[in-house]
Amino acid sequence: MRRLLTACLVFALITACQPGPMTVSSGQPPAGQATTDTRPVLISGRVMGPGFAIKATTGDVTGNAGVALLDRTTNATFAGGVTDAAGNFTLYQSAPPFVPVVGTFYVLEASKRLSTGAFVTLRTMVERKVSSWNSVTGATVIINPTTSALVKLGVLPAALMSTVSGANFDVVAAITGKTIEQVGGKVAESTAVLLAGQDPGGAKPTTFAGNYTITDAASLANCRGYTTIAGSLTVAAPGLASVSLPNLKTISSNLTVDNQASLTQLSLPSLQSVGTLSLQGNPQLSTFGLFSLVTVGGNVTINNNAALTSVVGLSGLTTVGISVIITNNAALTSLKGLSALATLGLTLDISNNAALTSLAGWSGPTTIGLNLIINNNAALTSLAGAAGSITTGLSVAITNNAALTSLAGLSRLTAVGLNLTVSGNGALTSLAGLSGPTTLGGTLAITNNAALTSLAGLS
Repeated sequence: MRRLLTACLVFALITACQPGPMTVSSGQPPAGQATTDTRPVLISGRVMGPGFAIKATTGDVTGNAGVALLDRTTNATFAGGVTDAAGNFTLYQSAPPFVPVVGTFYVLEASKRLSTGAFVTLRTMVERKVSSWNSVTGATVIINPTTSALVKLGVLPAALMSTVSGANFDVVAAITGKTIEQVGGKVAESTAVLLAGQDPGGAKPTTFAGNYTITDAASLANCRGYTTIAGSLTVAAPGLASVSLPNLKTISSNLTVDNQASLTQLSLPSLQSVGTLSLQGNPQLSTFGLFSLVTVGGNVTINNNAALTSVVGLSGLTTVGISVIITNNAALTSLKGLSALATLGLTLDISNNAALTSLAGWSGPTTIGLNLIINNNAALTSLAGAAGSITTGLSVAITNNAALTSLAGLSRLTAVGLNLTVSGNGALTSLAGLSGPTTLGGTLAITNNAALTSLAGLS
């Protein structure tokens, strides 16, 4: 629907011109705009460009502007229409009728692809009253570069109402801690972009410079426009059940989703690289989807997520700069998702996952810079199911896995830089899995395995 509105954007201006008379209201069709439409009027106004020239031909600034009334969070379109030659527009109710909610803020957007090739979008913010509308320009609804600049300030909509007025619709009040001069600078910036024949209010920047925190549904919706966050992304919105960011490809620093009481689903399907990944203390998180994630520069920590059953969402992950730590996930039954993991800088720690029964799913050949730790996984009966070679630079510790009866999966272990420890596995009856071609640089310690009666299998 929204793209249907790309027909046009009107600016009633030529070089050194001044805007025509303000002849429209917020509830009736504008003066001079003939219409035979019998539908109820939803909202009307005018698209203008006061007092300056635009880098476009006369034909570019004459009529058929696409105008839409949008939800300010989701960009859903509620009504649409076009301007006349003077920039006037009226949006009508359609069937089924849209009923604006009193006290709710909406975005009015005008858009056009100019003959120069630029796609231009201007906006204003409007508020529904009982029987009328208020806007950035008061009761007379105007969309122009000034209103567009103010909408882009990102302040609460209530602070923008009736802040622009006068013959040229100048900013007449400070806005949420920003002086008139500061706001005026933003308007000048927007106007300069327009004068260059470019879009002052259309496509949002695709990169967010700095750290971004999602605190609620609105900040989540705003983040969906970014493909890159040049900093960290933190989810700190305990009331959100689902977080989906389909466009985000890169986070230069940390992705942190910790202690989110209501979160059940996390989806970043396009994310390819991140500095570190932390998913900790999310009691209802059952699934996460990071299927395009290939590289993590630091740690991957998946800890204390009571409802998490699988790490399949990491199925594209090949390289981790420091460590992968998968610990204290009570419902985790499978490591499916680690099949592509090839290189870890330091440690792979799989510990205290009470429901984990096997290592099936961790199937790729893996080089671990320092340590492999498989500790205290109460239901783990076998190391079988894994495939591909394993090399560690320092040590391997298979400890305190109460149900472990076999080391069969360790046949994939080809080299251990220093120590190999098998200890505290009360049900272990055989060392047969250690019969593979293993190079051991230091000590082999087999201790405190109560059911182990023979060292057969070490040959």
